[in-house]
Amino acid sequence: MDLPIYAIVVDRPVKAERTKDGGMLMLAFDWETGELKPDGSYLTRLFWPDADTDFVDKRTFEHKVAQLRAKIKK
Repeated sequence: MDLPIYAIVVDRPVKAERTKDGGMLMLAFDWETGELKPDGSYLTRLFWPDADTDFVDKRTFEHKVAQLRAKIKK
């Protein structure tokens, strides 16, 4: 499987990335802090996506994260 995977699930940025030991880490945007925090609950949304999952490139993902962080800081 090719990692990282970047997605927007509903309006939440979510990514899956390879760990140093060859595993996988799921990270999701935290609405309170603006940080990407471990959240395995999105596993099925990335590997069995529905209409609410949009796969994006890294640049689009980072742009969405920046937009959401700017809203939190206001």
